[in-house]
Amino acid sequence: MKSATAVLVAFFMALSSTPSSAMPRIFYPENPQEVEAAIGETGKRRMCMSFEDISAVIPVKSNMAIFVGKNGEKYVNNFISGCKGLLDPEGTLQFQLTSARFCRNDRLYVFARAAAAPSGSCAVGDFKLIVEPARALTLPEDTQPVN
Repeated sequence: MKSATAVLVAFFMALSSTPSSAMPRIFYPENPQEVEAAIGETGKRRMCMSFEDISAVIPVKSNMAIFVGKNGEKYVNNFISGCKGLLDPEGTLQFQLTSARFCRNDRLYVFARAAAAPSGSCAVGDFKLIVEPARALTLPEDTQPVN
């Protein structure tokens, strides 16, 4: 996997500010099909994840991403709708939250490079815990959080 050159921005509807240290990293896999095949079996579902507990996001396809918790747990999310441009590592992602948690039906916006308006958006679905990956899902250790 390679790290994104995109800037990851989060904005909150109900919160005034979030320290940049709480921003998730974003990784774009070189071969998303391999990542999707590695997901394997899923277990319990969650409607929400605490935004501060999300350490990384891995876009897999236009309607799917893996969210990695700070505790190492990995959750796959099949979006309610596809996100045009989600797989573009030159783009920018913005999370729209209604609370300190990122929940089902909260929105993820995708902006093309230097665009003022989003090129795509989607509502997230449930977060499904990956309990038995078919293959190892690892993140590069040398990638720093995007500010």
